[in-house]
Amino acid sequence: MKDKIISILKNKKNIDGYRLVLTKIRSGEMFLVRDKMDMNRGKNVLHASLTVYKDFEEAGKKYRGSADVSLSPTMDDEEINKKIEEAAFASQFVKNEWYPLSRPSSEKAFALSSSFDTENLNEELVKIQKAIYKKRDTKAEINSAEIFIDNMEVQIVNSEGVDVRFKKYKGYIEVITDCSIGKEEVEIYGDNSFSTENEKLVDEMVSEQLKETEERALAEKAKHLKSVNVIITNKAVAPFFDFYISQASASMVYTKSSAAKLGENFQGSGVKGDKVNIKLVPDMAGSPYSSPYDGDGLLLKEHELYKDGIVKTYHGSIKFAHYLNVEPTGNISNFEVAAGAKTEAELKKGPYVEILTFSDFFQDAVTGDFGGEFRLARYFDGKDIHIINNGSISGNMFEAQKEFYFSKERVQHSNYFGPKSVMIPGMEVLGD
Repeated sequence: MKDKIISILKNKKNIDGYRLVLTKIRSGEMFLVRDKMDMNRGKNVLHASLTVYKDFEEAGKKYRGSADVSLSPTMDDEEINKKIEEAAFASQFVKNEWYPLSRPSSEKAFALSSSFDTENLNEELVKIQKAIYKKRDTKAEINSAEIFIDNMEVQIVNSEGVDVRFKKYKGYIEVITDCSIGKEEVEIYGDNSFSTENEKLVDEMVSEQLKETEERALAEKAKHLKSVNVIITNKAVAPFFDFYISQASASMVYTKSSAAKLGENFQGSGVKGDKVNIKLVPDMAGSPYSSPYDGDGLLLKEHELYKDGIVKTYHGSIKFAHYLNVEPTGNISNFEVAAGAKTEAELKKGPYVEILTFSDFFQDAVTGDFGGEFRLARYFDGKDIHIINNGSISGNMFEAQKEFYFSKERVQHSNYFGPKSVMIPGMEVLGD
């Protein structure tokens, strides 16, 4: 299919460049209700995504328009040609400042390895199934589970001579747990993703979710607390740090939506707590987002984003890096955050509210506002622990970063590897 598309593209005089991404996906899927198999299937699909570019000039300024189109293996030459013509026409009406396309690199890319690199994906599905349904001493139960494995072969070709091939892997689970020991039956949804079979990760996720489901069944409504240490933990920690990833992105800097400036301390002066240290890591073990190249075919490398709060680099695509006149990092999804100085036990020495699960954690990448309603938390009043829900918090990252503390313990959630918990002192918790 690649040769057919490229042959047609090379005869086009009305485009000035192209990028073709071919993704062959071999997948396995398993659906379970309670512990009984409901469905087990596999699929083989090929996706072809083409971007065509058109250069033009207005008032002496160069522009580059682009348009995307999806192509199917079932299309004949005439159908492909028609789709390309439609994309070429549409690209004339997109007015972006000119930017270059990725060029070939002489450096060697890293290769990913995974237990999912096998012809027998069903065997891998069964391993994950066993980790989910491992016998546990709990009053909560697994309602249902879904397991997905994707084995992907990617090829990226462009008009500048890039022609790279690489493999990617993704495992994904959804688990619903329920418990009826309280006044009302409760149900909790959880999910996780990974790049290779990981019994320990799956076991820990499901065990923790079952424990939380049992606790939620017995939870009481949160009371208003005017000032208390709040500990954000579990999967809400990763989106908490997304603020820093967004602020240092070349696209936000270019649109003047960011306060980050190269070489300056983003946290400001007089920081009492931990300082922010973040790296972008394209080859993160266990992450389904690890990749040797980004979608433009640019070779990816590790980059330091923040060092003790100081902005070290802007990150993003070739397009926005060109606009800012900085070296492109490419689009890297994995990020690693350095641990703090205190253990979780030390963060819990005084009264605290430890939020385990949010109904919907929000964060504004521009203003820094964050918060949401939590559906499960543990409140330690200095003597006893109370299981609470239906409370909420709100704050602002620009203010909170003057004093927050990261746990010494670190965990991985998909593309995030960093502190397991973040403690913000003196927050207000709204409740009854």
